[in-house]
Amino acid sequence: MPSTSSPHRVIATEISRRAPLGARVLGVRVGALIAALAVVISTGCGVALEGSADRDIALRPETSGGAAALRAVIDELVVQEEGPRRGYSRNLFDHWSDVNGSGCHARQDVLLDQAISYVQRDGFGPCFIVEGDWYLPFDGQLHSGAPGDIDVDHVVALAEAWDSGADQWNFNRRRQFANDPLHLMVSDRQVNRDKADLDAGEWKPERRDSWCLTATMMALTKYRYSLTVDAAERRGLYEMADTCDDAEQVTIGSYPLPGTTAYDRLVAEIDAELAAGR
Repeated sequence: MPSTSSPHRVIATEISRRAPLGARVLGVRVGALIAALAVVISTGCGVALEGSADRDIALRPETSGGAAALRAVIDELVVQEEGPRRGYSRNLFDHWSDVNGSGCHARQDVLLDQAISYVQRDGFGPCFIVEGDWYLPFDGQLHSGAPGDIDVDHVVALAEAWDSGADQWNFNRRRQFANDPLHLMVSDRQVNRDKADLDAGEWKPERRDSWCLTATMMALTKYRYSLTVDAAERRGLYEMADTCDDAEQVTIGSYPLPGTTAYDRLVAEIDAELAAGR
């Protein structure tokens, strides 16, 4: 990916995600991809979705206090050592469901949101993606082609959630968690398998420029769902959070980094949910 000296980079934009399938030809796709990558150089950290300049500005870091903002969330997490894993099955988490009423299931929603150019859709429905272009933050790869060749990762792994308190949840709570875009990210398949069910104390992305994004997803998710962290995990989250003031941190899709009004609004929404007992 091209380098930039702008404060924070964005690796996600969509030129026209709602364009008709018939309008998308190879030349258009290549041109859109080049335009999307040009955003990395020209905009700083922000995401232009549906041509919305306002949203782009809202996601741009406005201060150098991103690390402190994320640390404040990590400070709220309950520290508790994990016991032996008992009773876990991935099937206990009903994942890839349409929990937000978009008409697409959660994996499709993420692929649409985090694409960096046009996506080609199947004529049978707007949710069926034939091919597109995605930046994979964990290892910095650019994937162009069928979405079936990449994963959508639960950044807080389902098994890790189980060990941190999800074993006490009912079916609906586990379903909500498994389909929550708060911690869903496109990923290379092998990287996803290497990460497996490890937490921040056991695994970090090889690319430091994705550490802030990764820590933000992990910390906000554990905060929203009142999941615990162990001591090593908290240290790992703090270490990654400290990069949130670095110039080279990236974000994708519509995900705001700490230090933006959009991030502050997201934390406020989570606080309101917790206060309401949801």
